[in-house]
Amino acid sequence: LAVRLAHTRYLAYVDSDVVLPPTTLAQLLADLQQKKYAGVHAQIIVKNVLTYWEWAQDEHFKLTFNKPGPREAIGAMTALFDRFILLEENFDPTFSASEDGELCYRLRRRGYRLGISRAICYHRHRATFGAFAHQRFWYGQGTWKFFRKHKNADMLLTALAFGPLGALWVIAKGKPILTPYLLAHSVFFTAGVISAAFSFSSNDSRHSKP
Repeated sequence: LAVRLAHTRYLAYVDSDVVLPPTTLAQLLADLQQKKYAGVHAQIIVKNVLTYWEWAQDEHFKLTFNKPGPREAIGAMTALFDRFILLEENFDPTFSASEDGELCYRLRRRGYRLGISRAICYHRHRATFGAFAHQRFWYGQGTWKFFRKHKNADMLLTALAFGPLGALWVIAKGKPILTPYLLAHSVFFTAGVISAAFSFSSNDSRHSKP
């Protein structure tokens, strides 16, 4: 809706649990224009970490996300997009999770580039195990819908393997303390995928009956 109603060339998406330093939007715009990105995302940092789950997610972003440069997919936590491009390839409103990754997949197929900026944002991650588990379950459901739409088995298998392989990787990197975080991600993400798969299967069965 924002893409259709806005009048500016560029459109920023900022989550409600994000705080932006004064220079963030200007840096996002500079990096997007300089690198000719269709969309660019700020690096994600946590202030005042209080729990293990906040700390682990912050470490996850430091290891895998907070590196300026081209990227196959970005989120929409603090992102700037060229609205003219989004008028061609908009968010799919039927997605409630993984909508950002699904959009990025379509943009890349059309030859557009995405990236991570030098800009930063401050984000409040899920602070409790329950909130973290619910979020990963939700991500799993969105990923299954992505698979159903695009029939991309490689993407689905990569997403499912992230937790177990990530646990081995952090052990090799000397950070075994991240193992519970990655294993919990794997369990609840996979549960979300399975839940969505059964739900879609049940709906298909009902719709196929005369």
